[in-house]
Amino acid sequence: MQNQKVIISKNNRLIVKRCILVISLLLIIFGIVLFSNNISNNNHISKVDSESLKAFFSHNNINAEMKTTEDNSKKEIINYMAVIEIPSINLIHGIPYPGKDNTVDRNIQIINPISLPDMVNGNFILASHSGSSSISYFKKLNKIKENDKVYIYYDNVKYIYKVNNQYLVDKGHVSIRRDHSQSTLTLITCDKKDDTKQLVVIAYLQNTEKY
Repeated sequence: MQNQKVIISKNNRLIVKRCILVISLLLIIFGIVLFSNNISNNNHISKVDSESLKAFFSHNNINAEMKTTEDNSKKEIINYMAVIEIPSINLIHGIPYPGKDNTVDRNIQIINPISLPDMVNGNFILASHSGSSSISYFKKLNKIKENDKVYIYYDNVKYIYKVNNQYLVDKGHVSIRRDHSQSTLTLITCDKKDDTKQLVVIAYLQNTEKY
């Protein structure tokens, strides 16, 4: 009887080990599939962004999300309203019109109330994530310095801003400290060191030129 109990106990341990092995293999397979899907999704986002930038600078924006190419295939395009470029942090990215694409969960978002770059003494406010994901377009914003140039391309005009100030505020309530007698660009993202804070960058318009 005692030998039978020992055998049953060994069998139970063997079953448990096999179950653990199967579960571990399933988790590994799931992780690989999830990782592959993330890479595929990031590549797709990058390709769409690249094609959308080409369309913007070729002055060939469209109101539809799909554009027919020369070989009659369909190419996904985001109709950008503007483009932001910050050479010092190697950033260039489109800013969609207000709507489903204009969100920090996909793009650089325009924050309401909207004050466009061509509004005299207005404040064009943009926000984006600062993490490590493919949609964290402001992930290097903390490295920007005073007097760095920021360019906004909008309605065939290149707006040239110079960074004047940057500061931290509590998350959830952004206090914008700026000179209201100047046309302003405000950039907002989460602070990398303290997730209860947000980084605010203030830049003032210096000049404009056609592009």
